[in-house]
Amino acid sequence: MDEELFVFGEGKTEEVVFAWLSQKWALPQQARLISVDGKTNFVSGILKKVEQDFAPGIPGQMVRLLAFRDLDQDETMESICQSFEQIGNDLRGEALQFTPSHKFPNVLVSTIQPTQQHPGLRFVLHIADTPTGIPEQLNQFANKTTDAYILSIALSDGVLSRFGRKAGTKPGIIRAKVLSELPQLFANNGIGFDTDKDYLAAYLTATRFWKINRTEQEARLTKVILDRAMSYANGALEQTFASWAFAIEEVSR
Repeated sequence: MDEELFVFGEGKTEEVVFAWLSQKWALPQQARLISVDGKTNFVSGILKKVEQDFAPGIPGQMVRLLAFRDLDQDETMESICQSFEQIGNDLRGEALQFTPSHKFPNVLVSTIQPTQQHPGLRFVLHIADTPTGIPEQLNQFANKTTDAYILSIALSDGVLSRFGRKAGTKPGIIRAKVLSELPQLFANNGIGFDTDKDYLAAYLTATRFWKINRTEQEARLTKVILDRAMSYANGALEQTFASWAFAIEEVSR
């Protein structure tokens, strides 16, 4: 019997990353990520999509949910888990109880077993954390986002070298522009760099991305970074997105 997998994320970045990982790594249980357009829409977006599978549903079937969630400054992993608990109540009359995995504590799992009357529910929640290898300047934010994962591999040696060749400059110059010179220039004018997206904007400028690639789509930058990491920094790519791959594998168990 086929079991259904539904994948959810906050926005376009998660959608692009998940689609790319699914294609390039041939990950199991492929599915298209559904953007809920903001953290406050996760519960309603998930219920709208999957509640039909529980009314009445197929007894014995396991419905599998995977969600990629940022962690904002005023939140904790516990508070995020609590925000998802009601999904279990609404679908099966039983609150979701999340347990961190031993390998990646930011990947949490909750399972409600199927019965002869109702389908079961396996929910894997990936909460963004500080990716391995990210420069210290980008490890200062209380918010943890998917953008940080992109920045981490964008600033790896192999990817920087490739962007440097395309832009006609050295990778060290790009790194300095992104991590210190452009942020300092803005700070001198009273404009702080306080999010990962600020540094992605600096990366766009330092690599002359819009001129060279002739596109103004931010999503295109994400895909180009991932493509170049696959070719020139595959080890950094696998290390940075190891928790993503683990979460995708875990939901299928």
